[in-house]
Amino acid sequence: MTMSPSRVLVATDLEDPSAEALMQAHDRARAIGASLGVCHVLPSAGVHMLFPQRYAREAAEEASLDERARAAVTRKVTAMTGRSPDAFEVFVEHGTVYAEIVRRAESWHATLALVGGQGDTDAAHVLSGSAEKVARYAHCPVLVARHPAARGLVLCATDLSTPSLPAVAAAVAEARLRNAKLVVLHIVVQGLPLATVTSTEGLTPLVLCPEMLHDLRASAHAEIAAVLGRLEAQAEAVIVEGHAGSTILKYVENSRPELVVVGAHGRTGLGRILLGSVAEHVVRAAKTSVLVVRFPP
Repeated sequence: MTMSPSRVLVATDLEDPSAEALMQAHDRARAIGASLGVCHVLPSAGVHMLFPQRYAREAAEEASLDERARAAVTRKVTAMTGRSPDAFEVFVEHGTVYAEIVRRAESWHATLALVGGQGDTDAAHVLSGSAEKVARYAHCPVLVARHPAARGLVLCATDLSTPSLPAVAAAVAEARLRNAKLVVLHIVVQGLPLATVTSTEGLTPLVLCPEMLHDLRASAHAEIAAVLGRLEAQAEAVIVEGHAGSTILKYVENSRPELVVVGAHGRTGLGRILLGSVAEHVVRAAKTSVLVVRFPP
């Protein structure tokens, strides 16, 4: 992930989950000398074909609402971060929350977007519910920010495919920035379904024999060492067997990292599916911050 020059965009709905994202964005921007942008999304005014005077009145009210929203966001950021109003940009958008965040991130050329996650709370917030969609469609890396239970550990979950390797590089950078230990986690998936010779025989699970498991683990260790060598980085490599999504979440629960880094596969842009199912599962269910890193086009 490019550290400089960079632009950090954070979305806020002025609720508690987005406050954590705001503070993490402030800290990140200050640490790397990045510009800080703050995005707040309001619902659009309706279009009244039969009553144009009503639309004109609502449009005037919308302009006033924009100014009030901008002032509220400015006060919030200033109070929480101590920044002066000229030390950040405020963007007030109208429309669907996740779509407007994605569009603003792209038009502002953000190099990192932050959104608040619900963590382990049961509260329903519109912005928190949009975090997964922002991570799915944004052109840049997305950090779903949650308050860390502990600090000092960055976890990178990788399948060692080519699209996942930028996530390892980003995790190395994050560990250095946070002065944290780095663990690179690779899951050897057991129980994969294999199609048998005829369709009528259905699917049978693939259970790897001990010799094959040993070879796969050794190969994964060697690949991780090679990647870390190219990055001139040190990390602990952890190879475990299991179902990818649930195994990552279990490791997260036991190790309590301050950040989980995962890779996103595919193309970006609204209307295109981006995240793999494992990355989506981690973004949705992890109780710590998750950084989603894209493979460059």
